[in-house]
Amino acid sequence: MLNDRVTSNMRTPNKRSLNLTVEALPKNTGVYVFRDFKKKILYIGKAKNLKNRIRSYFRESADLSPAKHIMVGKIASIETTVTDNENEALLLETSLIQKHKPPYNIMLKDDKYWQYIVIDNEGPWKRLNTVRRPDFKKDSGTVYFGPYTSGRAVKETLRLIKKTFPICLKLPKSANPKKKYPCFNRHLNRCPGPCVGEITPEDYALLFGDIKRFLAGSRIELVRELEDHMTRHSESHNFESAARIRDQINALKKLDLKQKVVLQTDETLDIVSVYRDERLVAVNVFKVRDGKLLDKFNTTIKDTFHTDGEIIEAFLSRYYLATEDLPNTIIVGEKLPSSNAILDIPVTVSMRGKKAQLLKLGINNAREYLNQKQTFFDKNKRTTAEAEKALTELKAILKLSSLPHRIETYDISNIHGKHAVGAMVACENGTMKKTDYRKFRIKILNTPDDPGMMAEMLERRVKRFSSRDKSFSRKPDIIVIDGGRAQINASKQVLKKHGYDTIPIIGLAKKEEKIYTPDKKYAILLPKKSPALNVLKHGRDEAHRFGLNYHRSTRSSKTMESELDEINGIGPVTRKKLRKAFGSIEFIKKASKDDLIRIIGRNKADVLTDYFDSRNIQNTKP
Repeated sequence: MLNDRVTSNMRTPNKRSLNLTVEALPKNTGVYVFRDFKKKILYIGKAKNLKNRIRSYFRESADLSPAKHIMVGKIASIETTVTDNENEALLLETSLIQKHKPPYNIMLKDDKYWQYIVIDNEGPWKRLNTVRRPDFKKDSGTVYFGPYTSGRAVKETLRLIKKTFPICLKLPKSANPKKKYPCFNRHLNRCPGPCVGEITPEDYALLFGDIKRFLAGSRIELVRELEDHMTRHSESHNFESAARIRDQINALKKLDLKQKVVLQTDETLDIVSVYRDERLVAVNVFKVRDGKLLDKFNTTIKDTFHTDGEIIEAFLSRYYLATEDLPNTIIVGEKLPSSNAILDIPVTVSMRGKKAQLLKLGINNAREYLNQKQTFFDKNKRTTAEAEKALTELKAILKLSSLPHRIETYDISNIHGKHAVGAMVACENGTMKKTDYRKFRIKILNTPDDPGMMAEMLERRVKRFSSRDKSFSRKPDIIVIDGGRAQINASKQVLKKHGYDTIPIIGLAKKEEKIYTPDKKYAILLPKKSPALNVLKHGRDEAHRFGLNYHRSTRSSKTMESELDEINGIGPVTRKKLRKAFGSIEFIKKASKDDLIRIIGRNKADVLTDYFDSRNIQNTKP
């Protein structure tokens, strides 16, 4: 519980008045705020003893950085808030810094991108999810693991969990599911069967105990427990369960072989290193669990005037509030300025030995991470400049009134009019915006008529200009058609019909990369290195790729349906089961007899295998 005790001297222009203010401050734990004459917040901090901590800023012997000396000269008032303990002070300090962003506080740049793996307790079944904004409430029962700065690391971890532990990928919504047929993973013994009620929510929740230990890095303890379970199953002659646990143990041991042993003891600690350049500071955290380097964490901080010790202390305070994976000890290379513990975790300075070597390795990792961030930053600046140049050139060529910030490109894919689909891709400020891509299945025409198909697709697109979907309701500044004058004229008629004929529309032919416009007799031919042409070509190629992938998937689905239609005894219900379970005709042909029996029953499986066997015999006849 927070107890507010605010002490302020709103206009104290001299040192004597500030000293009198400091002497009146409480000695309790809490948060302090420095303000200038305009009441603007300069700095927010926390302290175990507010009076002693604030007094240290005004001593003649105070060891302050140059920036802090400047800050102290600007202080006109001091406010304090007393808390019951240091953890509450840390929480309050963090929330105030995030809200007010004081100029002399250390600000983390990457924390909004941090991701977490969460074991969610909402609903009858426990499930694995990922979140970016965790809610660390003690009574929720939800368990968070992380943070992770890399989305790839999150995906890889989830992949390992799904491969190692028998969890259901398609959990039912209720505790008593009514589904008759189990999922495909259940047939492979990779799922305990909650989808068909073969396990209760309570028993299913017990499986997550092993997953928690896996994510927490307690692999040694987990392997020992699994070995005990395997032995008991073997002694009970439950060999199938024993074999499944054996596979889990082998997967965990294989993973351990890939992880580097950095300490000969079973210590659980975090090793924190920093590296800085003239603009940013990078922080590297090595997570050592059971003596093995389990993972690393990187982030950047925008800072030019704080010491490494101040940066580490500010970072750790924020970082350990945002994770439940806490070590027994924190190893740093420099003493923290105001504390030798963070959230009751002891902080140790290591100057020699294996831990000091890991600190140096962490500095190298922080340097590499910062170089990557700077390269990405410089590349983005260069890309933005190139995009602006391309759009400016496009504006001049097409004589537009403003820069074409949004360009939509359309393409048609079909085989002699069959399986026709359309694709729309969007480019905003020179960058492809994949969230705005759309696919169209051509419904009206079934004959080779690209202009008619393009007109149908554009008709459906234009009707969505007033859609509630924000990404689909925004009108383009230019419409690009993959094709020549026939496609342009058909599309222009659609725009005119709906009152959008003011939107510029052009065609881009594939062979010579000629640009066609409705009002010019001759095509525009730009140099091959033209930035404007490169933007148009990239959009055209992306629309072609996107549409072709969709065309292949629809064609594959139609091929499977048409071939299954030829088999006497395989009706629409059976075809639907096969399509859902296997996805394509090739996978059905490769499926084992046992898998087919599980999905469609023995009689239907016999019909299917007999048909494929007879086709193979016909194909192999000389």
